[in-house]
Amino acid sequence: MKAIEESALRAKNLLRHILVASHAPAIAPTPLDVGGVVAGLEPIIRRAVGDGVEFVVRKDGTACVVRADASRLEQALSLIHI
Repeated sequence: MKAIEESALRAKNLLRHILVASHAPAIAPTPLDVGGVVAGLEPIIRRAVGDGVEFVVRKDGTACVVRADASRLEQALSLIHI
């Protein structure tokens, strides 16, 4: 069952990347907290990399605000496990 879930998750991520690339939306950089983006993706990345990889997120309580396009940052972070 776990293998099916992992395969479905990979397929979902791949499809999302294909759709993003095919539509080529305009980049809309806005101030965003990188820690918040990472926290939102953490469960997805943990499931994708599996039990054989140690995935550690260290937070020091300080916000790391950057000006970036949220969907592009999410895309880059989700590609880490590939």
